[in-house]
Amino acid sequence: MKALVPSRESCRRDEDGGKARNRVVEQRQCIIKLLEYAYGGFDPKVTGELWLLKEALLDAERLEEAIVVEIDVMRRVGVVCRDLEII
Repeated sequence: MKALVPSRESCRRDEDGGKARNRVVEQRQCIIKLLEYAYGGFDPKVTGELWLLKEALLDAERLEEAIVVEIDVMRRVGVVCRDLEII
């Protein structure tokens, strides 16, 4: 699935990097929705993709959305830690 998402370098080489970066964000969001449907919202695969989405949002200069995603990731990790009695 990761092959579907262009690398950061290819986005930077693109003439219109803003649109390419926004495409990366949209693709990451679609991947996350599919993974959530397949594995559930608390699967490590989903968490990893959410971190990648946050990085893509930062690259696209969409700071507010990146903060919301980071808060969501930390909430999910906290739930898993409490369920496993790690904390």
